[in-house]
Amino acid sequence: MKKLTGYRIGILGGDERERVMMNCLIEKGAKLKVLGDPGGELSEKIQVVSTVEELVKDVHVLIAPMSGTDAEGMIKARFIDEPIYMDEDFFALVGSEIPVLIGMTNEKVKSLAKAANVNLQLIATREDVGILNAIPTAEGAIQIAMEELPITIHGSKSLVMGLGKCGLTLAWRLRALGSEVYGVTRSPEGIAKARDLGIHIISYDELAKYLPEFDLIYNTAPAMVLPEERIRLIRKDALIIDLASAPGGTDFEAAKKYGIKALLALGLPGKVAPKTAGLILCRVVTEMILDVLK
Repeated sequence: MKKLTGYRIGILGGDERERVMMNCLIEKGAKLKVLGDPGGELSEKIQVVSTVEELVKDVHVLIAPMSGTDAEGMIKARFIDEPIYMDEDFFALVGSEIPVLIGMTNEKVKSLAKAANVNLQLIATREDVGILNAIPTAEGAIQIAMEELPITIHGSKSLVMGLGKCGLTLAWRLRALGSEVYGVTRSPEGIAKARDLGIHIISYDELAKYLPEFDLIYNTAPAMVLPEERIRLIRKDALIIDLASAPGGTDFEAAKKYGIKALLALGLPGKVAPKTAGLILCRVVTEMILDVLK
């Protein structure tokens, strides 16, 4: 196990997976300073502070939540009630000596970090994170379908839109449960991998023909792939589960208009398997910390 003995880490917030991550980092020997009280047994193992100024003092690295920020740069998951914005003032306090690790954020925040010469590292863009997080995402997505549909996955007909890491992981699990699975993607690599897994491939041009047949439709593509003209072709008893980053790739107003249940299911790893997600996060941030501070 890689150790973090001697490293002082500031935690900007999080949810249950970050709580698991914090316990794991402590076991590796790290000293944690946390903005706000995460509660539970963790409170006895960490130093709790109430301001960013206190947090950044004498730490080697900052870790922000996997859920990242909203469009205005506000950190989404926090252990304090007051909003925390990753703005010019924030990065001025951090300075150029403290790297900041965060799940994801927008171009505005990236630009502000760059202007302040802050080393902002995105966790969610790592290849290993995408592969590992696809597992709890797929399991959680199937769990939602089992809870929402009046039929079994076995014997159903399902569509997965987007065949990247998450889409492929989901598609073969659906097939293993007995669903007849179709996939649509523009990626030649995704098409080849899906065919190897026994997934039926259709093109976007063929969607109008096939959409009325599906009981279950998943979207993983970060683009508007289910606009109203496609929504109106879907059966009213079908279920749409959108796994793409907000705002998703589904016209949710159109789905409501046509009486079709459509769900935007974000952050599933932290919701359905927080311990697994937290241990993945711990392993990844440990490698990132050792790499960025070497």
